[in-house]
Amino acid sequence: MLCRLCDDRWKAALSTVTQLTHFLLSGGSRPADVNKTRGRAGPRLPIKEATLAADSLWTTLAGVAIAHASGARTSEPWWPAGTSILDGFLPSLTVEEAIEAMRDLVSWVEADPSVTSRVGGAEEAIRFYRETQRQLARFPLEEKPKRVRYLRCRECRAFAVIDHPPLHFLDVRVHECGACGAQYDPQMREFDLRLYRLEIEGAIADRESA
Repeated sequence: MLCRLCDDRWKAALSTVTQLTHFLLSGGSRPADVNKTRGRAGPRLPIKEATLAADSLWTTLAGVAIAHASGARTSEPWWPAGTSILDGFLPSLTVEEAIEAMRDLVSWVEADPSVTSRVGGAEEAIRFYRETQRQLARFPLEEKPKRVRYLRCRECRAFAVIDHPPLHFLDVRVHECGACGAQYDPQMREFDLRLYRLEIEGAIADRESA
């Protein structure tokens, strides 16, 4: 049996894994039903690493199903063509087919509350939720606003510029000043940083020549 904390993490991983798999296999694109949260705008993930991550999610969840079937002396779930319990999603599988396979596997596991009641199933469930947490840490579904170091606001000149990720899929990034609220195109970032560097170099040169 899982402890309460592990059970909460197990259930959270199950509720997230299909969305995360879609995110990984589509290179960072987000499905339509989660576009109301801030996230990445378009494919940005390294394809090889993201694909291997999705494969790992599949094989670890498959391990839960296999351990349960073995312990309960029942049949394993139906494994769709193009999937492997050892290798994950094969290249012949489309993204849509892989997502459907993952969704079906999650449903199979969730349908039986005794999946984690035996040692084997519980151990595999812990392995699965840890793997899900690991991949979420590597490939977060949501980007958070963060302060841009060494960058002055173009309006008030305060060091208070916040980088806001896209609110919806394919939206643009926005730089916003936390002091005055001014917004502008983050593509000007390198130009502004170069000006700031020149400003510092000029101040150093003036101090040395004084």
